[in-house]
Amino acid sequence: MFSSAVLESESILISGPSFSGKQSLFYTLLDEIATQPLVISTHYSSRQTRIDYAQAVGKQQDPPLVINCTPSQSSSNNETTPDNIEHVENVDNLTQVGTKFISFVQSHPGEDLAVGIYSLTPLLVYTASKEVYKFAHALLTQARAQEWPVIGVLDLGIYDEQTISTIQSLFDCSIRTALCDGGRKFQTRTRTGTTEWTSF
Repeated sequence: MFSSAVLESESILISGPSFSGKQSLFYTLLDEIATQPLVISTHYSSRQTRIDYAQAVGKQQDPPLVINCTPSQSSSNNETTPDNIEHVENVDNLTQVGTKFISFVQSHPGEDLAVGIYSLTPLLVYTASKEVYKFAHALLTQARAQEWPVIGVLDLGIYDEQTISTIQSLFDCSIRTALCDGGRKFQTRTRTGTTEWTSF
């Protein structure tokens, strides 16, 4: 589905309106670019994140590592062992999210991981955009040091173009999704150029 230019990118931002297939592309990419995904989930519980991943990629084994930032699950460690799931008390506590990420960096050195942020939208809702930019920049720097690709997701239609452009500037590849004629399409933009819209 994706070109080599996309699969070899260090960082990818998937953006588009609601119900345009961002989640499907997100999990498909995570599965294709690394052996073990690490998902920073700001939308869904760790359990739901693993269910969505399994449904998207069609396999139950090797569930993703998860940093869970949803309040409903933040205080529960009943789902699995602590080395597979970390919990953050509040989605706007970017320092704690970063600390949990570093703990995974330290416990999985040299492993074939890909990092996914699903999604950046709640971070921008509860935190100033400049703080989200600094957080994302720091995370990308840490991930690059481990040679871990990063995939972020952002909802369009909520923020002004300046905010979108600022966040986009952190990523070297972008994938836009859209609803067209009753179907879902995506377009990729990398350093080698922009593709035509493709149905999926």
